[in-house]
Amino acid sequence: RQRVLDRLVELSKIFIYDRDLKKFVTNMDAFDSLLCAWVALQADRGQVVKFKSDLPLESGWVQIPEL
Repeated sequence: RQRVLDRLVELSKIFIYDRDLKKFVTNMDAFDSLLCAWVALQADRGQVVKFKSDLPLESGWVQIPEL
């Protein structure tokens, strides 16, 4: 988790307090929540990978952020 967070901070230029970073590294639920919130923000901003338009909507595609 530490490596993922270090890379996320580096590439996306987000700021995470040290105390929060420790919690995200040690607590899987906190880590998962951070990633879900960040991906939702990226999707809202339109900064996600664009899939082919012919894919069925009910197939349950997840959003993949562009870094």
